[in-house]
Amino acid sequence: MGLAIILGGCREDPEPEQMTTPRPVLTRTIQFTEAHQERIFAGRLRAERRSELAFNVGGTVASVAVDVGSLVDENELLIRLDETPFRLRVDRARAALERAEADLDERQYRASVQRELSASGWTPQTALHTAETALNAAEAAVGEARAALRLAERDLANAGLRAPYPGRIAQRLVEPEAEVMPAQTVLIIDGVGDLEIVASVPASIVGHLEIGHAVTAQLGGGPQAIPAILSQIGNREGAGLTVEVVAILLEGSQQARPGAVAELILPMPAFNGITMPPGAVVPSDQPERGYVFVLDREKQIVTRRMVTVRGGRSQSLLITEGLEADDEVVTAGASFLTDGQPAIPLDAR
Repeated sequence: MGLAIILGGCREDPEPEQMTTPRPVLTRTIQFTEAHQERIFAGRLRAERRSELAFNVGGTVASVAVDVGSLVDENELLIRLDETPFRLRVDRARAALERAEADLDERQYRASVQRELSASGWTPQTALHTAETALNAAEAAVGEARAALRLAERDLANAGLRAPYPGRIAQRLVEPEAEVMPAQTVLIIDGVGDLEIVASVPASIVGHLEIGHAVTAQLGGGPQAIPAILSQIGNREGAGLTVEVVAILLEGSQQARPGAVAELILPMPAFNGITMPPGAVVPSDQPERGYVFVLDREKQIVTRRMVTVRGGRSQSLLITEGLEADDEVVTAGASFLTDGQPAIPLDAR
């Protein structure tokens, strides 16, 4: 019993002195630099608006009013199909409608007569029912004939292919007298205006990109980088584990044409880390985590802080997370410190 009391006293006597006397510590003030690296990827320019034009109907090409490189206005006629078969279909549909309307007039008259006779008791009810059924069928036939006429008129209007917006013809894929099918691409048009660059980048870096990020582009033969902004990031991996990204050029659209080779320059965050001696870090029970002590000069105490430690080497450790600019970190003897312990830097002694 007496030995325990003596040992206990031995442990407690130095503690007040230890906690009240500031301990001299060697420190280092953290300074970060904004470091970035650039990755360059080959790409091609294309118009921000680009359309593959096709007819909604099939037929024989009668005339082509444009060629590759032609500038066109919105709604300008580009290609016309032979309208003869379309006009014949309109005439046939119009004649069918006239016959249906004439039959409807006859059915309306007969139904009216049957209603009068039925009301006077001169005809059986079945005759009235038959007349009204025929009238309903005639009305349906008129509706069907009118719809057929509208479709024929629409096909006639679609025999002319017009520009959806101002642009330049990029490709012409059809010649006069050629037979075309519905939805067959006959022209490709690039809209007049901004250009964009399309490139395939490794899927591994897509996590560092966001739509709206500022990037740059280098046009073939151009001496200066052109500012651009990311507008699209693909959500599927293609060949070679790559993802397609698109950036709109903010300048330089007059310096190049769609299809030209260009380079997309993406700023990537460089690996930021602070190298510390092993004596600055106290290991923890979590992988790649440890503790450092940060000195508060005004309060003259050290505070324990958890940090991420990676890439440790025999002579130093790399701290990648947990520290801020101007933190004053104890660089030696961290394992002998406690959270909140009084301390002063060696340079203040």
